[in-house]
Amino acid sequence: MVNKKSPWLASIFNFLLPGLGYIYSGKRVFFGAGILIVSVLLYWGISFQDLPLIVWVDSLLMAFLFAFDGYQTAEEVNKSNKK
Repeated sequence: MVNKKSPWLASIFNFLLPGLGYIYSGKRVFFGAGILIVSVLLYWGISFQDLPLIVWVDSLLMAFLFAFDGYQTAEEVNKSNKK
């Protein structure tokens, strides 16, 4: 039985908490766990600071990039499972 992964779900996971989409996909799990830990610490640190707008924009841009990469990673997993 092939365990097909949803690229959209991986994308949403990586957007909300970067790294979670990689863990869901089962590819680059250690990288995903590291990014997840750093993201939680970063978001926690940002919530207590009065930071410039550029930091918020950068965090949002990074979330979109991780979401896109999470989507592609799930697609790769699905293609490799078909072989």
